[in-house]
Amino acid sequence: MSEIDSLSAREKGDCFWRKFRRYVYSAESKGGLRGNIFNVDTALDVLRYLDEKEKPGVTSLSGNEFADRPPSAAGKRAFIRSVAGMMQVSAQIKTLKSTGAHDELNEDALYLEGIKKVGGLIDRLVETFFTACGTDLKGVPFKNRALKKQAEEDFFEIRAEYEHLIKEVNRQGVQSFIARIVRDREQHAYTGGDIRKDPKCEELIVRAPIAYALRKTDTDVILERIRLADFQAGKLKTERDMVISCAKELFYERPEQEWKNRMLIRAISDYTVEVNERLREILYAKEAGYYRLRWILLWEPVDKIIAEKIFKEYGEWPGIIDGSKRLSDISGFVEPVEKADVHVNGDEEIFRTGEELKEYLYTHPSQFDAQSLLSLATDTYELTDVLSKAYGLMQALDKLTSEKAFFMRPQDEREHIFEIWVMSEVMNRVGYMALEFIYEWQYNTVEETTEALRRILPYISYSGQEKIVREVLRDIVMERSNSFVQQ
Repeated sequence: MSEIDSLSAREKGDCFWRKFRRYVYSAESKGGLRGNIFNVDTALDVLRYLDEKEKPGVTSLSGNEFADRPPSAAGKRAFIRSVAGMMQVSAQIKTLKSTGAHDELNEDALYLEGIKKVGGLIDRLVETFFTACGTDLKGVPFKNRALKKQAEEDFFEIRAEYEHLIKEVNRQGVQSFIARIVRDREQHAYTGGDIRKDPKCEELIVRAPIAYALRKTDTDVILERIRLADFQAGKLKTERDMVISCAKELFYERPEQEWKNRMLIRAISDYTVEVNERLREILYAKEAGYYRLRWILLWEPVDKIIAEKIFKEYGEWPGIIDGSKRLSDISGFVEPVEKADVHVNGDEEIFRTGEELKEYLYTHPSQFDAQSLLSLATDTYELTDVLSKAYGLMQALDKLTSEKAFFMRPQDEREHIFEIWVMSEVMNRVGYMALEFIYEWQYNTVEETTEALRRILPYISYSGQEKIVREVLRDIVMERSNSFVQQ
């Protein structure tokens, strides 16, 4: 019996990995293997990660698991972890398929039917990846270059198929999950009780009573559509709050089921983004009605952005501001003026300031989302004062959540404080970017400024920035929470 034959399976495995590590290190020193993701050392790194690290376990699937990463060491590590995780996901999916699901609000039921289609596709994608790297699924290299090249081409096609399928599964799963929550909680349906008369529209009627009498039919149609927009927005927000509340209940009922909670967070995140997009469109429809009223009652022209929304909603073009006019010369222009910081101290001031900001956001939504040139450049006298409060509140909450005592508060109180923090951060980010834009472009023409505004609208959207801010602040709070636990 040879010395090799006398070794145990574990010892043979150790020899195998040592041999391949030497091969990898030698290749790295010659610069021969790190050129792209399709090489032997990447495949071995994936297997080594599975062998040496804690198993990744099932996570919620976004469709981006096999996406390209930045050409850096950190980017490659992230890709390796992701591929290793997907190999584990495949095994977990097979378990899910065999056990089934019973609770219709459980994420097993939410994703099970769609996920059955995904498991085989993940297996194909993983196997194609290893083949493109020049190894089999155990990391043993082969020399068939034609097979390797074909796998590289196939990988991108299968990856595209996977991305599309996962996004569709997630979309259907979220819709199913939300529909079940809404159906089981119909007693909380929105009735429109929170709708208020729009003070801006009422002011226009008071300013132009004769024009209102002459155009009463057109005006009443616009007012009714604005009320409808308010009702639609209120209904969506009520549904969103109900869904999030239900999701929180599920989340805290099962802290030990981490992978299901990650899946739940993904579903709610996707749902919230969709709701925010719909709310932005509703707000633009409402703004179109308001500025159309200004046109038919006061003959005040509008900027091109809102003119396009008016045409979309009403099929008519209003008068448009002279594009050669300087922005600062338009009627109602307000030059942004920086105000002194406001200091917020103690719980009472924090909660009071939070309510003030929430009310301002409710009554001035077009300064933070679905903006037009007019909504940012006119009638903004209060905005700088509000942003000073938001900045002071943001600073106070950053300090508060850095203290150990914060994590001793009741869960619902911490969540309330967190929501105030998100709101103050987003209002700061969006509001100051918008004001800085108006300040820098005030001496340019309306036409130039309008086109520049179109380019930055996605970045000064409250609903768009909220998702980013929420994720960042959640990570900060989690990091601080863990640090206090370790102490």
